Amino acid sequence: MMAIKEVKLEALCDVSMDDFSTFGRIIGRDEMELKDKVAQGPHSRHPAVDTDRIRAYWDIYDLRGETGNLSDLGTLYLRPKKPGELVDWTERHQKTYEMFFPMAGQFVFVLNPLDNSKRAPDIEKTRAFLIGPYEGVCLWKGTWHYPPFTLGGTTIVFMYRIGNLGTVVCSEETPCPLYQEGETMCLKTDWYGGEWTKDEFLIKLIV
Repeated sequence: MMAIKEVKLEALCDVSMDDFSTFGRIIGRDEMELKDKVAQGPHSRHPAVDTDRIRAYWDIYDLRGETGNLSDLGTLYLRPKKPGELVDWTERHQKTYEMFFPMAGQFVFVLNPLDNSKRAPDIEKTRAFLIGPYEGVCLWKGTWHYPPFTLGGTTIVFMYRIGNLGTVVCSEETPCPLYQEGETMCLKTDWYGGEWTKDEFLIKLIV
């Protein structure tokens, strides 16, 4: 059994947009805070509209131009993990962007930077963020992540996905094949009921 990596929980509100840019983008910050242009960012960091009543950025995400893209909107009802329970696997979607914005409350995301050249993430680069209630995130394609959860109670999260999505076909009798093979890469877990890579990943969250 591999050693357990301890990771301290960070409040996203204390993390800069540039610091988070190895994982994705922070949603809900003034775009002029971002010093360096990133893969999915506005053409200009200056607002399209800036009056005494509204500041607006229309082109934060340019999600056009990729053949075969599908998109969907959903809501997540996130609940807490058991106290002391380890984060024991992680996954990435190599052809899909995923956006998460809490409607109220906060949630935890355990993340590793994207690196599609490797089969497993670098556990030493693991970080954990407490997100919300006034900000969300968009994960880059290939960012490793454990499914989000809360520290207590239920948080409702608005979720938007765009990319090469699998078709969900399920019923009460048939488990959902959530993603197309090859689009999701996952360390060994029972979450999807399949056999994935056997690389180990053990994280203890320090709150």
